Amino acid sequence: MVWLVAQQRLLTQDRLIKMNITTVNCCFLCGDAEESHSHLFFDCYYSRICLQLISDWCLLQLPVTECIHWWVKWRTPELSRKKIIAMILASILAHVWFSRNKCRIEGYVLRPTVLCRMIKMEVQHRLNTCVIQSQNRRVLDWVHYLQSA
Repeated sequence: MVWLVAQQRLLTQDRLIKMNITTVNCCFLCGDAEESHSHLFFDCYYSRICLQLISDWCLLQLPVTECIHWWVKWRTPELSRKKIIAMILASILAHVWFSRNKCRIEGYVLRPTVLCRMIKMEVQHRLNTCVIQSQNRRVLDWVHYLQSA
């Protein structure tokens, strides 16, 4: 799914219009702008709230614009701080898309706090299933914080 975001291949409203599948282009999450890849993941008020809530939780300032480039750059086989950030960013992108689709199909938007709780649970589950072999004490302390926060 993240690869589709990186390639801007998800079927956002602007792409559906170009394909003559729909004629309406409004963001399902905020209702304030036309839905495009850039708007949905980086400019939408809803997405920005989610990114800020997760940034506060993980004690980092996550990138506000074009975080997908960070994900592509930081995917590595070993568990490191960058890998964990990439994991968090991937989860945010997937859950924002999930929330958008839920709104499109079922007609209601999940509150950002609910969506962020889902993101935290997913990240914690992934961290709990990873073998953490970092030699960096700060990374280990941060991972333990994320698993318990």
